[in-house]
Amino acid sequence: EEYFKLYKYSVKGALEADPHAKIGRPASSVWDKGAIEEFTKYAATNSLPIDFITWHMYAGWNNFWGTKSEYREMSDTIRKWLKQYGYDENTPLIINEWNNNASLNDLEDHTTEQNSAYAIYAVFNMLETGIDKQAFFNFVDFEHNSLFSGSTGIMSNEGVIKSVYNAFKALAILQGEPEDEITNRLKVDIGGDDDCFLAAIASQTKNNRVIRILISNYIPKAAMLKNGFSPKTYPCALKHRLIPRKISLNLTHVPFSGKALMTTYLIDKNHSNSCRYNKETEEVQSDSPCGDNGIVDKLVMQAKNESQGKALLEANYFLRYRGYTERQIEIILRQLGECLEIDRETVFEDCISTSLESTCSQIMDLGSYPPDCDVFERDVTDFNTVYHNAYNDFYFSGDHTGLSGQTMNVSTWIDKINTDPHISLEGSKQTKQINITNGSYQEVITLQPYAVFLAEITLP
Repeated sequence: EEYFKLYKYSVKGALEADPHAKIGRPASSVWDKGAIEEFTKYAATNSLPIDFITWHMYAGWNNFWGTKSEYREMSDTIRKWLKQYGYDENTPLIINEWNNNASLNDLEDHTTEQNSAYAIYAVFNMLETGIDKQAFFNFVDFEHNSLFSGSTGIMSNEGVIKSVYNAFKALAILQGEPEDEITNRLKVDIGGDDDCFLAAIASQTKNNRVIRILISNYIPKAAMLKNGFSPKTYPCALKHRLIPRKISLNLTHVPFSGKALMTTYLIDKNHSNSCRYNKETEEVQSDSPCGDNGIVDKLVMQAKNESQGKALLEANYFLRYRGYTERQIEIILRQLGECLEIDRETVFEDCISTSLESTCSQIMDLGSYPPDCDVFERDVTDFNTVYHNAYNDFYFSGDHTGLSGQTMNVSTWIDKINTDPHISLEGSKQTKQINITNGSYQEVITLQPYAVFLAEITLP
């Protein structure tokens, strides 16, 4: 009841500020029929607008398993309630938080190719069942998580992209990112020894020159299979969880005959996969699916060390520019240096607070600058800001133009790591000429378990 009242007064306040504001709820943490229906009923009773309905979904959480039938039940049920309580049954339905599961430390589900395959599978199911919009949770792993921690982001806290990042990049290409336009969705049929669990989405550019097909070879894990699917699907899942699958890709009614260019991208255990690449290159075999001290770990550590060293040079330059001597700078680094790891200003200020007064006293005994401890505190805070601005430039982009006007560089940085052909989607890119005959093309492709495959056919 308190939640509904909060919604009521929030709506009134928002509409007073902006009469055109779009407002919706309930953003329930699970598919909760009672909560969503009661929300819709309350809004209708109090003549409140509902511009969209939102809720969260995680596979394996609250007995939800990510099947197409589950999404369809949600969509149909909510639209029935909307109509029943006097709202437009076509009101947008938004799953504003979803992922493979809700765990924050599951390497298999969140960091390997299993999540990239699940992401495409889930998006396909939502597209097919009337879910209008969705938001994957989340963009970056939670703060302080290690490189391969199993957290829920599409990239690590250090900025290294995961295979699921590449899955969303493939979706962006499918939707028309290269042309900067929204493509037209096409119907796609996939054949082969069977089509169990396959998901496929196809598109065509508005000028009809580029056709794209995105396929996910997702196989449910044991709990999902047992709880979400019919027993008749078990043999198929058990088979394709272990061995590659052959798929017959057939294009028909293509408005062209002759030679065309096919470009393909692949995400699986051997392609576009930072986790598995790190595992493959670890020096001592570990139990971690992503390995330990592999090439990605080493490159990130190198990027950190180089960036820290160069950023400290820039921060020291700032202090010298302000009037501090080398001896004073040495004391500042010795007394307050451990707080440099903190980039949030308020937390940094808390960190230095216990040593600030004594450090300031030592600094003022060594020279005429700074004039007082207030100036010293501001300078140290600015010193920290300069350090982190420089560090972020070096670490993510590889260079930084300093206060002196000179540009400094590092040899390894995150954007460079993410373009490694073992990590990036572009690294899996292959091209070949194909022959389209009488508007048709057929090819058999082989996909590893949990593979994502994007084919792009460009007509002359």
